[in-house]
Formats: sequence, C-alpha cells, structure tokens
Amino acid sequence: MNKFVLVKTVIHISVSAGAETTGALALSLARHAAANGWKAVVAYGRAQAPAVPDVEFYHIGSLAEQASHLLKRRILGAAARGSRHATARLIKFLKKLNPDVVHLHNLHGYFLDVQMLLEYLAHSRAHVVFTLHDRWATTGRCAIPGDCPALEAGCTACPCPDRYPATRRPGSEGTALQRKISTFSKLSNLTVVGVSDWISALARASHLGIHPVLTIPNGTAVPLTEPQLHREKKILLVAHKWTREKGADRLRRLRQLLPQDIGMEIIGRNADSFITAGDCCGPCVIHGHLPHAQVIKEMEQAAALVILSRHESFSMTKIEALVQGTPVAALDCEGIREGVEDIPGVAIAEDLETLVRKIITLVEETTDKDRNVIATVARNRFSIQTMSQRYLHLYTKN
Repeated sequence: MNKFVLVKTVIHISVSAGAETTGALALSLARHAAANGWKAVVAYGRAQAPAVPDVEFYHIGSLAEQASHLLKRRILGAAARGSRHATARLIKFLKKLNPDVVHLHNLHGYFLDVQMLLEYLAHSRAHVVFTLHDRWATTGRCAIPGDCPALEAGCTACPCPDRYPATRRPGSEGTALQRKISTFSKLSNLTVVGVSDWISALARASHLGIHPVLTIPNGTAVPLTEPQLHREKKILLVAHKWTREKGADRLRRLRQLLPQDIGMEIIGRNADSFITAGDCCGPCVIHGHLPHAQVIKEMEQAAALVILSRHESFSMTKIEALVQGTPVAALDCEGIREGVEDIPGVAIAEDLETLVRKIITLVEETTDKDRNVIATVARNRFSIQTMSQRYLHLYTKN
C-alpha cells in the first residue's frame, strides 16, 4: 500500500538570491532545508538566481517596477509602498504554494510593498521567521540609522534623508514607523531572529519585542579551501558602498598613518569620492564594486582585513575573512566584537592611531601557522551547517 509523505515547504523572501551576503545566506538555508526533505523556494527581487537544482526560484517584479518604486521613494518620499502589482502577484503565488514557513530577510530594496505582504501573512497559516540583518524594521526608513537623534522621537523630523534607503523628501518616516508598528503587531505567528545579541536586544526593546526574539549568528557560505600562505603585504577594506557610517572619511587618514611598505586596497562603490590613489602617500589600489567571488579572492591574498565602520550589526565580511585565515583589525562598534573577540588574529581598537599599530603587528607578525589556527577556529564557530540546523529546528518546532 502506498504511503503518502507530507512534505513541508519553506519560502525565503530576500532582495537577492545567492548574490551578496543576505542572498547567499537565504540560498544556503533553502538548500539545507531541501537536503532535509523540505520543498524550498527563494523569492527574490534583484540580480539573477543561480542554477541550483534542489531549490525553486520566484522572481518578484520587474526592473521597470523596481525603478518606479525607487523613484517614489527618492522623489516623493513614499515609504516602501511601491511594487504593489509585484507584491499582489507574490501573494497569489504564496496562496498557491501554501508554505509552512515564510522566512523574511532584507525587505527593503524597492521590490516589495512590505505592508501589503505582512498584512497577508498575518492571516496565513504559515510560521513567519524574520531575520534582522539590520535595523530597518525598527525605524521609519533607515537600515543603518547609527546614533540618529530622531529615533527616540519616533523618527519624526528626519535629519538624515541621505541614509539608505535615501529620499529627497523626508517627512513620512514617523508615519511609516507607526505603520510598521501596527502591521507587525498583527502577526501572531512571527519569530524574530537577530544575527547578533546586540541587534536582538534592540529588537526586544522595540515594537518587535511582543514577539519571540532569539539570536542565530550568521554562518558563511564561502567555499572553504586551504588558507593561502605567504600573503602580500597589503591590507584590504571592503564595503558595498562607502559612506561615513562605513568609515569612508577615515580612509585617507588611515593611508597617511600606515607605513609606506604596507599596501592598501579598497573595494566598493563611491570610495573615490573620499580618497584617490593620486593623493595617497603610500601604495593604494581603489576598485569600484566587484563580484562577491572576486572579493573573496582578494581576501585570500590580503595580510589583513580592516573595518573602519561606525555601525555594524554583526559584519559578515569579518567572518568571510577569518574562515580563510585572514586576520581582522576593526574599530570598536556595536556588534563588531560578537563571536570573534577571542579568536586569534582579531584586533579591535578604540581609535585610528591604536588601530594602525595593531594592523602593523598583524601584518608583520602573523605566521602561516597562525593563519591555519584562525581559519580552523572561525570555521568551527561559523559553520553554515550549524546555522542552518538551528534555523531548521526553529522551523519544525512550531
């Protein structure tokens, strides 16, 4: 007699699928679920989905819809209310799919009407998991608000319209935050996951605190090879886009403080607005945006990764470096210490001058044996399998 096996379904909703950090994490979680007998789907807004046989993909919207959404945000200040037709089609797809778990990642990025999606999910049978990679869910607009003075006042009179997602017409942030508070409160089936204890604590203290909140640190999906030994005598700095929050205004001073024999390589959009090779007193190579695979190759060759950020919820870049045996030097901020402070090859400083002294030590004194130890400790601690198994347990306990 045939026995029918009930297959559970999980769908991840993310701005990308496999490209960049959050998209890669969503894809890794989907593949782990599929390997454990689940039907796994990734719904994404931008970039192209990779060819992965065990995961289905659903592309949300079109370039034209996303461009229209972006203009509404930038020019009119509309708060994540674009892409309504794309969101309606996604909801229709969700009704047909009837998933057991809907796992939300970054929802900003001009590809969703977030309120419309959440209102549907509030009435669905699915267990909703929302991973906080940043602070967007608890602000009126910003993903990384830093120490913005308007936060405590409910995001009224926004003083930082240029922070992502940027707008030329601020003023709707207070209303947008109240809308988020109201909409998230309707979700009785929501579990919030912070990628660090720091961001989980902020979530508990916010309107999200009415829901269960736990911490699951990110694991890395970087293909693991033997750590490259005998590195070039250079440091690497990486950002998707260089801003003051990422420490862009500190780049020139860092180059001035570094010895001439230590090279400096910068990856990310907008870096040349803050520093150019011509005004550097030492070797400095400046790239624009590079594909993630190329960034990883540059990490493999660097003597150290340097992080100058003023605000970091966790920083996957530091993990991607450490699992390859690349030491990390960082200015102290928020979630930067979490999970790595006791790992050999991690140096954290309160000011730039002290940081430079620690960078010199890492570059001059880190041995090939040290790099193997760094990689081993980091790979054991930030295994993608460990992270994925914790999420799978979360999926199945509800």
